[in-house]
Amino acid sequence: AKPEASYAPGAEVVIEGLLKLPAFNGRTGTVDSLDEDTGRYNVLLDCPAGAGTAKWAKVKGDNLRPRLPAPPQFAPTLSVDSDLPLEYSCFLSTPGGSGGIPPTPKWEDSFGQLAMGGLSTTPLKLDALL
Repeated sequence: AKPEASYAPGAEVVIEGLLKLPAFNGRTGTVDSLDEDTGRYNVLLDCPAGAGTAKWAKVKGDNLRPRLPAPPQFAPTLSVDSDLPLEYSCFLSTPGGSGGIPPTPKWEDSFGQLAMGGLSTTPLKLDALL
């Protein structure tokens, strides 16, 4: 048997491994406290917006696991290793602004080039959304 984890109040958890009430498996919630008498955690279940009142569950620690944190909400950054071999130096930015990594092409640029190449300039029309 796996050792039972302990969860502090405020810990975000996922319920798993329930056999009697499998509908609760996968539900998420926040630990409020440990009921010392029953050895179960009081978990405030997450409910969808507009679903009504909050629901509570008493769950054994063996049936809880920490919820993974949400991915970071910041823009990725690009850094260039300055110790690159000489053949890669064309990708490094220069003080004068020449060189460097070329900009990412935009859809509008490609569409304009196609239109100038003799293809139809009729705007695209969406027929179905799948």
